Amino acid sequence: MAVLDTTNCNALNDLFTRESGRIAPTIEKRMKGKNIVLDHVKRGPFPDGMGYVINVLTVERSFTTDADDASWTAITPSSGSGNGACLPAVSNVAFGQTQRQFQLYRKAMESSDICLEDLRTDFQIGQQLGASIDSLQGAIEWELEKHAINEYIRLAGNLINVNSALSTGSAGAFDLVNPPTSTLTQGVLNQAYLNLVRDSRGDGAFGRAGAKYVYSLICSPETSYNLILQNAAIRQDWQYATQGDGIKAPLLDGYGVDRAYGNFAHIECPHMPRYDLVSNAWVRRNYWVSSSTTKGNKWEVNPLYLAAQYEVSIIFNPMVYEWLVPAAINNPGGTARFSTPDYFPANFQWKNIPDRVCNPDGTIGFFRSVLASASMPVHPEYGYAFLHLRCSPQLGLQACD
Repeated sequence: MAVLDTTNCNALNDLFTRESGRIAPTIEKRMKGKNIVLDHVKRGPFPDGMGYVINVLTVERSFTTDADDASWTAITPSSGSGNGACLPAVSNVAFGQTQRQFQLYRKAMESSDICLEDLRTDFQIGQQLGASIDSLQGAIEWELEKHAINEYIRLAGNLINVNSALSTGSAGAFDLVNPPTSTLTQGVLNQAYLNLVRDSRGDGAFGRAGAKYVYSLICSPETSYNLILQNAAIRQDWQYATQGDGIKAPLLDGYGVDRAYGNFAHIECPHMPRYDLVSNAWVRRNYWVSSSTTKGNKWEVNPLYLAAQYEVSIIFNPMVYEWLVPAAINNPGGTARFSTPDYFPANFQWKNIPDRVCNPDGTIGFFRSVLASASMPVHPEYGYAFLHLRCSPQLGLQACD
């Protein structure tokens, strides 16, 4: 009788914990904080039947070249010569179009293989599975949130290093030659605000305070603290200001924004991108770092992230880009029926793939999720991202009298 060769089958580990000694009946889980960017990125369907790479056409604004009213001429009665009353002087309004290309990208995420027979003897398996699935779902949310910020930085038309020259980057990368020399300041934000209002006339603002538009500044708690509390004049303005009492911005409800300073609502995000400049290259510091634990790995905030020299803050404008997500293919036509994943928001699905050699009884499976989206540029010129020095808040230590 032939013997089946299982040497090429994946090695399995019992991923869950069995009771040995005594284990408290409560299963604890560790999750991450919430990032508001994901909730405010515009979404739409990716068009079927047009390939993976699509061009989007933007019809640009059109004006005359006149800086004054010299082209306005007085109307005079027709006298047999000249333009007369019926033929005014003409100023040409030229049209312009910008074509931008975008593409569909995807990523799959899977858990390790799980043997269902191991679950019979694992401790509090219902709680362990529930906590593990929540953790996997958190991994999806983290991946999408990270991708949302990365895409915003890649597409933003204004990548600014905070230094005396306000050096600008290009092609989705910050300037390497002139690194930041300052933290983010209100003066830098004021200049960006004026440029943004002149260019966009308030398009993409999250609300208004009185007659002024209010934009959201998404930054770390440290940056928000430095902007407001480390400047004595701004600190006093913040203490007595009432500018933001009437902000009409329902999209900001639930994020702790109840006032604005300098036409910006501060929205704190504790995991904004951080960089170090290493060998003339920007090195992105991962927020998480893993280490082995009782079973498998645990993830902690990366010390290199906490100590990074530079940090990114963004003026978030939802008109910079839109996420286009492909729909699931269930009924493409005729009698064909399929079942493909819903790409966004994505969920982990249990996959059990029988195999005569490695999984003959269908007792081995794994969790899998597939993400896919295309970032369609809409108004990249409205996007601002600042790379600046990262400074920890002052401790304010005092000796005893």
